Amino acid sequence: MWGGRFDKGPASVMEDITPSIDFDKRLAAQDLAGSRAHARMLAATGIVSEADCTAILDGLDAIGAEILQGKFVFRRELEDIHLNIEARLKEIAGEAAGRLHTARSRNDQVATDFRLWVREACGNAQDLIAEFQRSLLTQAASHAETIMPGFTHMQPAQPVTFGHHCLAYVEMAARDRSRFTDASARMNESPLGAADGRTAERDRETETGEGQGGHECRGQRLAGCLAEAGPFAALAPPRPSTFPPTGGREGRRREGVVVTQGRGPTRGRLFLGGERRVAPARW
Repeated sequence: MWGGRFDKGPASVMEDITPSIDFDKRLAAQDLAGSRAHARMLAATGIVSEADCTAILDGLDAIGAEILQGKFVFRRELEDIHLNIEARLKEIAGEAAGRLHTARSRNDQVATDFRLWVREACGNAQDLIAEFQRSLLTQAASHAETIMPGFTHMQPAQPVTFGHHCLAYVEMAARDRSRFTDASARMNESPLGAADGRTAERDRETETGEGQGGHECRGQRLAGCLAEAGPFAALAPPRPSTFPPTGGREGRRREGVVVTQGRGPTRGRLFLGGERRVAPARW
């Protein structure tokens, strides 16, 4: 914009405050995933050629590898993660890179990246809470006969067990997990195309990965190829070292106590740090 409209560049103070790459580089995995999905849709509808699609996908894979290996140079003069990836893709794929923005606005791209990132962060929070619940269940089982005073209105009440007290926090944590489930479901809808004013015939099912891999198509969900966030552990939200079971509903029995957990039907696989995450479907 500056090169086409103005004789001089922006003031130095603007160069200091405008770039967001220092923190939005954490969206690299999601930006690459969204671009892969969009490129496949453009090829499936004949908007771009298969050759261009292949060049774009190969270029995006190369960029992902560079980021993982610590070889990618994040340039502040390019302001954000979107322009950084776009500029590098042009260096790798040539003219084909410029066709990736067909039928997609920058606002589409930003909204999609944020939805994918927040959905993953919700899943990670759920997993951490599940680990917390399991620890509480272990303590509850160990102290099933440990007597302690109960309290009500800041006053001592009838005796209870410490195990019973721990289980109260298991239930509180379950409520928090359900809130993250609700938030994740709201993120699980694709905004691609919402802010683009062009009339290109887009294929929503291909773009969101619906109808692939045996998954039922339920509208414009963020699933399938759009959920390929890639193993970007260093750039991703914090996560536990291990994952509890996800998908479906299951009961965990600990000393006569059953805790129901699970997130309902699942679809869309999100890969991060070499392990598999299963993203919840929206009912």
